Amino acid sequence: MLLMYPYHPQFTDNGILIRPHPQQGRHSLEEHFRRCEFYYYEQRCYLGTDHNWKDDIHLIRFLDSCQNADILRTLYNQEKHVPTCQYKFKRERIVATLKEYIMSPAFVLMGGRPSVTSATQGSRATAPLGYDAFC
Repeated sequence: MLLMYPYHPQFTDNGILIRPHPQQGRHSLEEHFRRCEFYYYEQRCYLGTDHNWKDDIHLIRFLDSCQNADILRTLYNQEKHVPTCQYKFKRERIVATLKEYIMSPAFVLMGGRPSVTSATQGSRATAPLGYDAFC
C-alpha cells in the first residue's frame, strides 16, 4: 500500500499538477525567482514538463505571479521585440531587468510603487545629526 501526502508534487489528478504556481506576495524578487525555479524543477521531475525561459508563455507566467504584474508586462512587451534588448530576458538576467523596471520613472508614472527599504537599512545610511552644518 502506497500512501501519498496530498501536497506532494506527484499528487496529481488526471496528470495535472494540483500545486499552484507560487505568487510573490511579501517575498523579495530574488526569493520569488528561486521559489519559481524550484517549482519548475519539481514539474520537470514529477511530470516531465520543461520550462523554457526563451518562450514567451513561460516568461509571462512568471511575470503574472509577480507584484505589479500588469505594469511589468507592459514594460516587457515594449522591449521584447527590440533586438538589442533580447539579453534582458534571459534566465540569468531577468531579476536584474525587473529590478531596473521597478526603479525606473516609467514604473512610477504607470502607477507602480517601488519597494521601500526597511527602516533599519535607511537609518544606517544617514549621517549623524549636525554633520550638515560642518559641510
